[in-house]
Amino acid sequence: MAEVHVYFTPTELVLMEDLGFSPRGQAWKDTMDGRFDLDGDQPVNPDGGLKSFGHPIGASGLRMMHEMWLQLWRRGR
Repeated sequence: MAEVHVYFTPTELVLMEDLGFSPRGQAWKDTMDGRFDLDGDQPVNPDGGLKSFGHPIGASGLRMMHEMWLQLWRRGR
């Protein structure tokens, strides 16, 4: 699972490639195949990312860490 800082829609695809989750130019295919969905092989931003919360200035990092904690706690049960 990953929670990445996405402030523009295309940024998520670039980050998937920069982090090595997808080969260059292939993140869009992995996204369309469901790899990064909550029930996919490698969930990314299962809460919808920063844009779904209005990208709260100052609270972005804390909100991302909270979401990671929630996801890991739920999966650890």
